[in-house]
Amino acid sequence: TLVLNRVDEMCKVGFTMPKDYNYVNAVKATMLKLQEVKDKNGRSALEVCTPSSIQSALFSMVVKGLDVSKNQAYLVVYNDKLQLQESYFGKVLQVKRIFPDWEPRPNIVHADDTFKYAVNPETGRRELVEHTQSLENLDKPIVGGYIYLPCADGGKDLYVMTSKQIAAAWAKSRTGGGTAKQFPEKMAMKTLVNSGCTMVINSTPSQSIVADNSDDPNAPEPAQEFDYAEEVVEVHELPDAPQDVDTEIGEIKNEPVPEAPAQAQTQNDDSDF
Repeated sequence: TLVLNRVDEMCKVGFTMPKDYNYVNAVKATMLKLQEVKDKNGRSALEVCTPSSIQSALFSMVVKGLDVSKNQAYLVVYNDKLQLQESYFGKVLQVKRIFPDWEPRPNIVHADDTFKYAVNPETGRRELVEHTQSLENLDKPIVGGYIYLPCADGGKDLYVMTSKQIAAAWAKSRTGGGTAKQFPEKMAMKTLVNSGCTMVINSTPSQSIVADNSDDPNAPEPAQEFDYAEEVVEVHELPDAPQDVDTEIGEIKNEPVPEAPAQAQTQNDDSDF
């Protein structure tokens, strides 16, 4: 109720919501979802989390136009704080609100593919020159990937990640990228989309919490507890973190991941995964 009242007050002074977003329904549905959230000891989040952190997490959800009940974000308990973690779907949604015609189409480059790109000297943007792939190459090690990101002027920029960059993103997971080792191509695609979306969202002024609401003296200041403008990386190393929250692929995992077969691990290690 406090969060809804605060948002109502902000809307009266010019705060706007995405047209497709019903914040009342989102907050109410999220409160129902919150009843199921527990810490690592099985205690309810409503019992262990401070009221201010719960309000801050809900407020952040509303500002971003997300809905936890639709898996666009996750509520995660860290010690006595509740945090909102954007999901893969939530990040794609935020980008599509800015660029409705954009579709996330990541592509993976395998060993022995022909892959060439160039940098436009006038714009500084990358452009795909050639990517030729054979069926046989799909079983070969991953050497990188790419995805086109939308630009404010209607153009597009080729976002490229190498295998080492993708592996570094996976390493931020508390399991060390266990799921990624089991499904490397699928997880590499998710990493490309998630990382690319983060760049678009964080570089678009209209998506900035500070830019939109800095003139509201009553707005909460979530940055005092954690910075919503940055991906939370160091949070995975906290000893009391109850779940594996992977900011690079936008997923939350509750079950341990089985080890990959020895042969698969060897192949992945040979390709810097």
